Amino acid sequence: MPDAQQLAQQILDSVGGSANIADVENCMTRLRVEVVSDSSVALEDLKATDGVMATIAAGSNLQIVLGPGLVDRVADGLKALRASAPSAAAGGSSPEELAARGAEIKAAARAPSDGRTMRAIRKISAIFIPLIPALIACGLIAGINGILTNSGGGPG
Repeated sequence: MPDAQQLAQQILDSVGGSANIADVENCMTRLRVEVVSDSSVALEDLKATDGVMATIAAGSNLQIVLGPGLVDRVADGLKALRASAPSAAAGGSSPEELAARGAEIKAAARAPSDGRTMRAIRKISAIFIPLIPALIACGLIAGINGILTNSGGGPG
């Protein structure tokens, strides 16, 4: 198993350094890195890195699958490396540039949800969401019936 700090440094080098990282988050198994420029990411180097199970790149969003436990330590190491870099988080940007970048990120986040596919998914989910309580009730009734039937106290 690779050292978490060493792996964090290798990931930092592969994504183009701290100046190319806009944000770092992690979940149970994945390290989510939002990069400033996806052209600066050495994706093949990242995939070949020992300890990286898989990578998923979608534009400026990069997900690096590391596995449970390791991802927490690598995320902490990567955040520490970014914090030690001079003004990596701000990138030397003015407040106006940061506001414009924020508006771009919001627009990009909204864009996929405005398509026909998302509208169709919303319509389908709007049909099934009211049925959930009825399905739960049917399951409970079937479970109670099964318990009573198997214990000899119910119909059947």
